[in-house]
Amino acid sequence: MLTLKRFSEARFLAPFLLSTIAACGGGSSEESPSDISAYVSASQAGKAFDIVYDIDYLPFNYIKDGCYARELYMSMELASEKIPSSAQYIYGSLRPVPGTAWSYHVAPLLKVDNNEPWVLDPAFEKSPLRLSAWIDKNLPAGQYTTETKAGSAYFDFSGRTAEFDKSRLVKSFQELPAFLTTDIASACGVMYNYIAREEGDIEYKRVKLLNRTTELVHELKQSKKLESRALSTRYNARCRKAIASGAL
Repeated sequence: MLTLKRFSEARFLAPFLLSTIAACGGGSSEESPSDISAYVSASQAGKAFDIVYDIDYLPFNYIKDGCYARELYMSMELASEKIPSSAQYIYGSLRPVPGTAWSYHVAPLLKVDNNEPWVLDPAFEKSPLRLSAWIDKNLPAGQYTTETKAGSAYFDFSGRTAEFDKSRLVKSFQELPAFLTTDIASACGVMYNYIAREEGDIEYKRVKLLNRTTELVHELKQSKKLESRALSTRYNARCRKAIASGAL
């Protein structure tokens, strides 16, 4: 039985309100599903739930686009506490709410023992969902495919799965590949822009996003889970500065 610790029953059941949206992200994948999952202990899972659902600087209410960037930040938050995660993808004609059309969606996944994995997706609910329930939430029309990558593998068509032996599971934090500074810069820029499309204190969220980016980069570097690559001027200048500060 999974212990959620301070993750209260009321919070576990509370739904997260969705706004009318158009797409999580464009594109598709022809890759076959891989067998990469992050095994964690029950106590790690409970801690992970609290970490993710306490995040207050990501635009979870604006889900027209940006799931790939939110996933990377959630995975970085978990990695900062040495909790490994996977990135669970679903591809197809997705209809999560009326008037909504996605070609794919992604969120962090955790696997505890041999039980059905948990997906952490505050864009759907303020509580973790079992994988089957998460797939149902996406309401795929017709055929769909799923794919699991490491949480540190930012979305792209080729993916970074070449770093893995797909026949085995990622069972520990040590096996989690490093996050790339270029991926972090891209995700930061996406989140920085989409924060402005939500209601609420835009400046607070943007400042916290940048500050937290610096902290996460520093923590990932300390745990040897950061791979630095040159950041061109095409990335958001504030994000580049935040990353550079954390990488010092």
